[in-house]
Amino acid sequence: MKKRGKSKLAQANDGRNLKVALVIMMLLVGSAIAVYNADSLYLAGEKSLTSQLPSTITPNATNTLMLMTTDGNGEPVADEIYTISLVQGNDTLMEMQGRTDSQGFAAPSITVPMFEGEAQLRIVAGGQVLERTVAPVATSHIFLTTDKPIYQPGQTVHARVLVIRGDSVAEGSKAIFEVKTPEGDLVLRKDTLLNDFGVASFDYPLSDQLPLGNYEMKVTVDGQEAVRNVKVDEYVLPRFEIDVGDMKAWYTSSEDMDGYILAKYFFGQRVVGSADLELNLYTGDEWVTIQEFPELDLVNGSYEFYVDSYELGWQVDQQFPEDSPDSVLLEFNFTVTDTGDHTEHESYIITYAKQPIVVTALADANVEGQTSTYYVVARFPNGAPVDGAEVEYWIDDDKSGSKTITTDDRGIVAIRFTYREDKDYLHIRVTKDEYDGSTDLALEESGGLKIIPDKTTYQVGEVAHLSIFYGGNGATDLVYSDVVADGFTVLTGHISMKGEKATLDIPVTSDFGRITSIRVYKVEQNFNIARDVAMIGVAKEGDLDIEITPSKDIILPQEDVSIEVRVTRDGNGVASVLGVSIVDNAVFELGSRFTGFEEVLAGLLPQYSDPIYQFMGYIFVGDTPLPAETLSEWQKIEAAPIETTAKAQGEDAAELQDRAVVAYWTVVGALGIIALIAMAVMGPRSKKARVAAVATMFLIVAFSAAFVAMNNEPADDFGQFNVGVDDFGGGRLGDDGDDWAMEGGGFDPVNDFEWDKGIEAPPQAPGANDGYTVPAKPSITRQFFPETWAWIPVLPTGEDGTATIDLVAPDSITSWDVGVIASTKDAKVGVGHQNITVFQEFFIEPDLPAKAFLGDTFALKVQVYNYGEPTDVEVTLETADWYDISGGSVDTVFLTTGEVSSVEFTIELTKVGVHDLEVTGESISFIDNVIKPLRVKPVGQKVTDLNQGRLSSGDDITYDLTLLPELIENSENAWVKLQGGVEAAIL
Repeated sequence: MKKRGKSKLAQANDGRNLKVALVIMMLLVGSAIAVYNADSLYLAGEKSLTSQLPSTITPNATNTLMLMTTDGNGEPVADEIYTISLVQGNDTLMEMQGRTDSQGFAAPSITVPMFEGEAQLRIVAGGQVLERTVAPVATSHIFLTTDKPIYQPGQTVHARVLVIRGDSVAEGSKAIFEVKTPEGDLVLRKDTLLNDFGVASFDYPLSDQLPLGNYEMKVTVDGQEAVRNVKVDEYVLPRFEIDVGDMKAWYTSSEDMDGYILAKYFFGQRVVGSADLELNLYTGDEWVTIQEFPELDLVNGSYEFYVDSYELGWQVDQQFPEDSPDSVLLEFNFTVTDTGDHTEHESYIITYAKQPIVVTALADANVEGQTSTYYVVARFPNGAPVDGAEVEYWIDDDKSGSKTITTDDRGIVAIRFTYREDKDYLHIRVTKDEYDGSTDLALEESGGLKIIPDKTTYQVGEVAHLSIFYGGNGATDLVYSDVVADGFTVLTGHISMKGEKATLDIPVTSDFGRITSIRVYKVEQNFNIARDVAMIGVAKEGDLDIEITPSKDIILPQEDVSIEVRVTRDGNGVASVLGVSIVDNAVFELGSRFTGFEEVLAGLLPQYSDPIYQFMGYIFVGDTPLPAETLSEWQKIEAAPIETTAKAQGEDAAELQDRAVVAYWTVVGALGIIALIAMAVMGPRSKKARVAAVATMFLIVAFSAAFVAMNNEPADDFGQFNVGVDDFGGGRLGDDGDDWAMEGGGFDPVNDFEWDKGIEAPPQAPGANDGYTVPAKPSITRQFFPETWAWIPVLPTGEDGTATIDLVAPDSITSWDVGVIASTKDAKVGVGHQNITVFQEFFIEPDLPAKAFLGDTFALKVQVYNYGEPTDVEVTLETADWYDISGGSVDTVFLTTGEVSSVEFTIELTKVGVHDLEVTGESISFIDNVIKPLRVKPVGQKVTDLNQGRLSSGDDITYDLTLLPELIENSENAWVKLQGGVEAAIL
């Protein structure tokens, strides 16, 4: 029988059924895709806001917040408007707006008014809101200063502290002063109250028995500390200063160097004599001399030199036979000897680089298929940032896909690319004007030490936040740092760095120069030194203007002088309190010579092991240093937590997705049940039933899936969002999570102590009151040679802001820096300087050694200076019972106008003690008699005696110390230490 075919109607029904089935399948698949991507669809139109929100805020001070805006994919949202406000109840205390940068980042600084209780700190950006309850905290700025940066044993350290809280001073607060020796012994603890201007001071006489080194001066006010190190050493003050001219801070290998030095006595005259130069290279572990220049006569005090780039490049290459580094340090060591046979030394350090722009890339952790972010830092060889430079980068040899971006004002730009394991190198080229630089970075590599400031220019009183990155093998966790301004090392210290990043916070004080270098060093396991430097600019505007007017700019020794100080603001006199110190400029010249790289390396001592700041510094403003050192304070603070809307948004999206999935499978399951009932009613005989049966099988599977989905709990974990906390630079010092904020400053603060509040007065000349007869020739006996001429820690002005100081000039022939710090009750501060020169046309100077020992025999030089008419000069060394003279005690020399010469006497030291050495120089018209002390030390062994016991309250103990018969005559000198524990030592 012939089989019948389907009718057209049946065929049409079959086609229609197939289309229905396909539509159902597409709807199910499309719905499933939409449901399972509900979270992404939700986030696609959302923006996220991430910020570091503190729980406390400082009124009337700068507070810095950091925030970042991203889209649903985690990519930065640039140029996003944000609003920051501080709200208390219905009152808005502060509100400001800004925009994010090209990386979706912003670090706005806000200042809030004084308020009590709590307030809401609110940040709004991209439709998202972050809030935190904050409380005001009064952070004190402690300015601890001393009169000098360096002292000799037996001298007195004059210290002063000024404490400011916001826009007022810390009147009436208790200040605790402490002094520790280099060995850690506590030798002074003194309490006092700050006066009405928030000032206190103290004096500490240095023993000649205590060890040399760095002494720690610490003051604590309301739980906050400021620490300042002063150097104690045996030294002789320099006679003249040596300034380097026409030299840049950096050179490239293609540049010749052409410069000069100028040598001048501190009393203003130029040096006549000769000079030579030694050029040294730092190889990473030692200084090597690579060139020596011939000795030449000074021409009007000047010595010129020239360094050929080709010859220098060859000599540098000889020190690095395999591969020379991109940059090295060169040290110019100058030696100047005057015609009086007195010698001084000066060093000048520069950077010598292969290319004018040094390019460094801070590597990210690279993960296959993920976005890597490399921060490129472009700087000139001296550390100054290259802002506005074009940065071109490409991967491997595919330069056709290169991209170009521009550095910000810090010389920094972020490079983002997708990392692939088959890619090897990231090529970077930086250009600006006629300068360029490049680097090729292996993508798996990350190394070196790098320091980056948060901005390029700061105001005095701000805090510089510096991020330190390190990739390498360090010998310890410590990173050492120093701050160099105008040739002076104004701060030194260290921090602990556990990991690849740390943050260094340094308060910018008035001792910073307008261009200041911040250098960091790290000792590596191979004992090489990893190092880097950053340059910052400092605006020097002050709150108060100070005018210092002496009655005469040049005065004779022992002459009366009057100094008027006037403090103004906007041209009007301001009542204030002054701190005045007048210090020999030779002291600051000497202090500046302790700034070389060797001095930093010498400070890498084992005792620097605790993660705190310990910076040394002294004020330097304009061309004249304020004779006071500053030390920072440190304060432990809580870390500001990172807050973000992204996590909540992600959780909302995940919850939405879970609900959508459950609803989807519930609907599909319900449809399956309806289909089963329909099939039972229709029966299996119809063709429609057969189609329904196929659909039912599919729906049974769907129903089962719905059952599984409905019993599936939403995931609690939200693992798709990572906040890079390190990118916010929140002061982390390592894995311990401690944040240290260092505050402080560089002014010269007052005294409620009654220790030596007056001015150091010169002793009277011999015979002043015993019928002394004036000789036929004019004469002077000079014996008052202080390094600090005057120290007045508290000098109130009148209501017109004026104060007058009447003094008698000391006997030192030199220039003196008059440094004045003025402060008001409403926390306005200013610093001023003026030079005064003490000079006479004819004088002599014995060239005494820094230290001498019993039995020493040496040639005592006596320099003779003549700036008057040509003359014969007779120089006489007076006899004494503590030395023997070999040969004659009188010598004669002829000097023309402006000439410096010298004579010599050979002496042998025969007695221990501090003795006066007297020398007289007589010209045809004047007699200069000089008396200077010399300490003769014993050659023997120090004896230490230890006694242990118990000392209770109210007890008296008598202990007899027996002097040995081998005691060297006149060497009796002892100090006693009562120590109750490791941290409890009392002198």
